[in-house]
Amino acid sequence: LKDIACSMEYLHSLGIVHRDLKPGNVLVCSLDPQTRPMCKISDFGEAKTVETTDGFMTMTNGVGTPFYMAPEMATSSRHYTAAVDVYSFGIMAAQTIAGRLNYDSDIDFDTQYVFVNAVCKGLRPSLSGCPSNMKNLIVKCWDGNP
Repeated sequence: LKDIACSMEYLHSLGIVHRDLKPGNVLVCSLDPQTRPMCKISDFGEAKTVETTDGFMTMTNGVGTPFYMAPEMATSSRHYTAAVDVYSFGIMAAQTIAGRLNYDSDIDFDTQYVFVNAVCKGLRPSLSGCPSNMKNLIVKCWDGNP
């Protein structure tokens, strides 16, 4: 998670928004079996450079993978910032801590639309068993007011 956060901090400093941050776009590698593996961000097919001074620009909505997509990307509002990657990071962190994405909900997610609509209304993965310091960080990452 630290490698991913540092990588995203670097990309954002260059004005790059990944827009599809998810576990499938993170490569875990090690050149030496005696050292800690590193995580590298990959697949920049949906990435976009933010070129305005306030960090906002009109972008395509609905880009990315629904489980990791920030609510503001799913709405018809096409103005969002690098905060969408922070949201995705929060979802990935919750998944890393729990070992899976666990949504405590009675909603039947029979379509992608139903899931995305629930997320836009505040649905987030369960953080049961998550250490409090990580829980606080994750909740800040996926806060409804980026």
